[in-house]
Amino acid sequence: MLRPEPGDKVLGFKEIRYTPEHMLDLAGYLEFLRQAFPNCKIVFNHRDPAAVAKSSWWVKVRGAEEKIRAADERLLTVDVDDRHFHFSYDEIDDSLDNIRALMRFLGVRFDERAIRKVLGTPHSTITTRLPTTRQVAHQQRGTH
Repeated sequence: MLRPEPGDKVLGFKEIRYTPEHMLDLAGYLEFLRQAFPNCKIVFNHRDPAAVAKSSWWVKVRGAEEKIRAADERLLTVDVDDRHFHFSYDEIDDSLDNIRALMRFLGVRFDERAIRKVLGTPHSTITTRLPTTRQVAHQQRGTH
């Protein structure tokens, strides 16, 4: 599942099925992860449930938005500490403050150029690009 290469510092995986119907025992699962990966850090990525419900996997699920909202509320009950971090996708802005906080939590060097490059690259058919500092300044002045 996870196969680190020499020099890898951070590995991860994504799981989107944290609804009570998909995962009955969230606390037990998180404990399993902490035991199986003793140095792990768990990042909960929160995003607007309405937007998530329109994404490829969820678009086919009846009542997706309500299920996602319930899962999100459930995950928010996990306290932030040195092993758990709550990240808000919808709060990514030109300051990159929430990404800086995530990098600090992970113990990873913040590389602004690399992060802006990733954020400026479409990763799906519904990806929106992060505005550049110049675009934000123009919008604030009311010019384009």
